[in-house]
Order: sequence, then structure tokens, then C-alpha cells
Amino acid sequence: MTKTVTVIGRGSFLSRMLQNHKQAQHWRFIGHEEALAETAWMDKTDILINCAFHPDLRSGPYSPIKDVDFLLAGYTQNRPIHYIMLSSRAVYGPAPDRTLILREDSPAAPDTDYGRNKYMSEQTLTEMIPAERLTILRMGNIFGAERGRHTFFGAMLDSLLTDGKLQFDIAPDAQRDFLYAGQWADYMTRIAARPKAGLYNIGAGFGITTQDLARHIIAVYGKGKIEFTGQSHTGQFILDITKARQAFQLPAYSRQMLLDDCKRVIEQTVSDARRVRV
Repeated sequence: MTKTVTVIGRGSFLSRMLQNHKQAQHWRFIGHEEALAETAWMDKTDILINCAFHPDLRSGPYSPIKDVDFLLAGYTQNRPIHYIMLSSRAVYGPAPDRTLILREDSPAAPDTDYGRNKYMSEQTLTEMIPAERLTILRMGNIFGAERGRHTFFGAMLDSLLTDGKLQFDIAPDAQRDFLYAGQWADYMTRIAARPKAGLYNIGAGFGITTQDLARHIIAVYGKGKIEFTGQSHTGQFILDITKARQAFQLPAYSRQMLLDDCKRVIEQTVSDARRVRV
């Protein structure tokens, strides 16, 4: 029997990536205000994915009335709906210095407002929704053609197209885990097809240095320069995604695929910029 999937947060970056995926064409996409204003959509929902997040919770104290996950959980906790929460690797806090690897059994030690608020949302959902109907996905850096967003890639694309340079206040050899949003959307369709309860990491499963990433982007763009103004290694991490790959039969994501996806993002960003100018 086909499961009905409802995605909350119709206008979000990640929701738009799902809307463009062929395996999600039959899914329902609803804005979070609409979802909280009327509840008829729940009667025809088997699986719920929440992409909505209040911007105030990125850099401020936790507030339950701003926590869309908490509000949706209150609506759905007594219904037979499987809830998929999009959390963040920021819940773990700093990665181990030696390996940089974060696993699901790593202790939660968030050191930012965003990480603390995501962890609070996780704990709230764990208390409200039966364990067998809750999947929590701690995600790494999900990137795409996101110029204008306050993200690593968003800032990088803005700087490249506006100033012709990539400027970083972190060390050239600092490593982070990046997964292309199109690949993430493919993973999500597989997870939603056969949801399993529990906590899972979602990312590339490997790291790339800032310097290697920047050099590749400049090469694809065809011009520009790279400036490093700092030597910080804060924020490094690599997600161990073995558990998710085994649970949901997720296909592997390679370094070459990452580089190809970066090329795709640069080409799309340039194309979008030209279309706006015209």
C-alpha cells in the first residue's frame, strides 16, 4: 500500500529540492502556517517530514511557540503518523580533534544556540511521539544553488559572484562534510518509502578541505581568487552514515560526485544570475 507523505515548509530550500525530485511528485507540500491553521491534511497523511524552522531559533533562546516541530508534534502525537524530523549535526557540538567523526552514539554537547535548540526539539519530540513512529535525522551541510542564504555555500556563492573572490576565516586544511541537496532529496525519498524509527546521521560520510573545495570552485567558475584570513579549525566534522546506509539502502556518495555537484551548482548559479540581469 502506497504511503501518503506530507512535507511541511513548502517554500524552504530543502522542500523545493524535494518538489523537484521525480519520486516525490505525488507528495503533498504545505506551508507551515497553513499546516498549523487547519488539520484536515493529517487525515490523509501517513508520513510527515518537517522542513520548516523559525529563523529566531538559529541564534536565540529556545521558545516552544516558535518550534514548528513541537507544534506539529502536538497535533500528530495521537495519530498513526510517522514523524521524520530534520535535525542537525550541530547537536553533537565539536567533533573529536583526532578523527573528526561524529556517530549516533557520540554525546550531545551543542555549543551554539542553533545546536541547543535543535536538541531541545529532539528531546521534545522524543517525549511526545511514540518511539516507533519517530525518525530523527541529524544532517550535515546540505548545499545547492543557494545564493543569498546565510549558509557556508550561500556566502561563498555571494562572494564569488559579487566580489570575484572566496574569503575564509578558517584554516585551508579545515575539513567539513558536504552533501549535495539533490542527493539528499534522493536519500529522503528512500527513507520515506520505508521509514525506520531511530536516530540517523545524513551526510556525505567524508570530509573535504576548504582549500580543495575553493580551488575546485574557482576552476569551474574560471576566475577569481582565494583568501584565507584565519587559521581556525572550529566547526570541522565528518558524519559516520553507516547506520543510515544500512537501514535505508542509501547509495554511496563519492568525492568525485561531490566535485561534479559543485560544478552543477556553480553553473546553475551563474545561469540564474544572468537571467536576473536580463
